[in-house]
Amino acid sequence: MKLKKFASLVMAASMVLGTLSGCGSTSGTAKSSEAGSADTTAESLQESKESKEKSGGNLVVYSACNDQILNTLIPLFEEETGIKVELLAGGTSEMLKRIQSESVNPYCDVMLGGTESMFYDFMDYFEEYTSVNDEFMLDGHHCVQGKLTPINMDSAVIMWNKNLIGDIQVNSYKDFLNPELKGKIALPDPASSGNGVSTIADMAWIYNDHEWEGEAGWNFVTDFIKQLDGKVAASSGNAHKSVADGENTVTVTYEGAAFAYLKDGADVAISYPSEGVIPGQAVSAIIKDCKNQENAKIFIDFVTSAEVQDLFGTEFMSRPVREGAKVADFIPDADSITYIERDPNEIAEHKAEVIDTFNEIFAEVQ
Repeated sequence: MKLKKFASLVMAASMVLGTLSGCGSTSGTAKSSEAGSADTTAESLQESKESKEKSGGNLVVYSACNDQILNTLIPLFEEETGIKVELLAGGTSEMLKRIQSESVNPYCDVMLGGTESMFYDFMDYFEEYTSVNDEFMLDGHHCVQGKLTPINMDSAVIMWNKNLIGDIQVNSYKDFLNPELKGKIALPDPASSGNGVSTIADMAWIYNDHEWEGEAGWNFVTDFIKQLDGKVAASSGNAHKSVADGENTVTVTYEGAAFAYLKDGADVAISYPSEGVIPGQAVSAIIKDCKNQENAKIFIDFVTSAEVQDLFGTEFMSRPVREGAKVADFIPDADSITYIERDPNEIAEHKAEVIDTFNEIFAEVQ
């Protein structure tokens, strides 16, 4: 696939750099993905072509995205811009800590992917930049604090193995307490997995009436931990794979992983917790004082372009954040899901508490 309009986006970026510093919200009313992105005169198209030809140079990207995304986006970006990318992939925490350690002399230019809340402790290491595409983003998915650019949504989903579930219903967190599921639940270790932390945090918060302080939520989590029968998975990947492979019956995972299994025809099915889903999003950011700042801005505009956002919804098995972006037919309509709003800062503030409390309860119930 060729990004036919990407050269125009690059030109638009060069005209507005430095003028966009805020991250205001707009209504969710659909806009044309074409409107306002570039002039349509022959003169402007020629200028865009020349801009594209002159871009070139280098870019260093650290990423927590999966191989499918990286193996598609990076070559496509290089082809469309002439910019040569050096890529280092790893876990979100690993990449962010590396960026922190290199802050005196940054090696990386862009961090691509990773849950928004995980970035909050590292905000001093990111450059302010609002994409030229920000006005086309869905309500609630605009630039965060002038630095973090949302690239896709990825919320919690219950996934089970259809060959193992039998007549058991798993449409809520409460359904995990069914005695028949004891020892058959896959949970990634919260100490090493963002998915594990968010699962436990969501359960505790939801069953404590959307509050952090109180015993009701942790009483529910205690009952859930007993159902684990002393087992946790090393990572979220191990957890959802164990369900797809038939080693475990059910897990709480993220939409992107579940959608990928559905696309491949795996023997799994999904539901959204009836208690409600707390929406999450992955973000990208430019490193402060990076060496290739202009190319980094071009990259941010690239991943938020209409064509790349279509890829997120049709090929990368996640929900795009741009208005009007395409999604695969088997991805449930967002309007059919009950979403619960919660400040992303809260999970970051309570992360250590969640991990420590989980570990204490886990040790006690063995």
